[in-house]
Amino acid sequence: MNDDKKWFSRNNAFKYLEEDKENKIRIKKVINLLKEQERSKKILDLGCGDGQISKRIKDLGFEVYGFDFSKKNLRLAKKKGIKVKFGDLNKKIPYKKESFDIIFAGEIIEHIYDTKKLLAEIKRILKKDGILIITTPNLVHLPDRINFLKGQTPTQIKPLHKYLYLHIRQFTFNSLKEILKFYGFEIQKFQSTMVVFSRDKRNENIVKLKSELLAKVIPTYGCSLIVQAKKKNEL
Repeated sequence: MNDDKKWFSRNNAFKYLEEDKENKIRIKKVINLLKEQERSKKILDLGCGDGQISKRIKDLGFEVYGFDFSKKNLRLAKKKGIKVKFGDLNKKIPYKKESFDIIFAGEIIEHIYDTKKLLAEIKRILKKDGILIITTPNLVHLPDRINFLKGQTPTQIKPLHKYLYLHIRQFTFNSLKEILKFYGFEIQKFQSTMVVFSRDKRNENIVKLKSELLAKVIPTYGCSLIVQAKKKNEL
């Protein structure tokens, strides 16, 4: 957790959201999902960082709350008009039961030690029929499927990777679907960003050949998992 704080509290730590093609597609798809919701609803952005995405959601007309473990980032988010709260997602989320209509958890679940506890807390603070939008890297996107077959380590679990070593748990669509179902969520929509065919050998962050169309056809091969799920009412 201290490594996470250090990494995400750097100056310009979220600059990649504006520069990285895959992340720009991911955020666009999340925004498009939210455009289908009623604008008067309350949204909680878990792991809101400096509030870049929260601000875009707020500009749609939602009442947006941000939760993060970096006080520095929360100050930046607050300047963007976000109602912020400090805390640790590995612990109880300090909001009352059924506080929010929508919860957005973008690129956060893979950083959490106890995934079950996190989802139980999300369910608790979501209203009846509430919506969870969650994004996380796909452990078995196309290049890493090939790496598995070649006996090589998938990118996300390389211990010497520059920043992906921060990921605690990695997900496939099936594993994410399974745990969401266990905690009473019904998946409504599943998307991805792009399917990557090749990257620069000197800098694996640079994509050389990709397809957004194929990600629409076979999202389980894409870089990111983007899921919209509904909290099912309990009898």
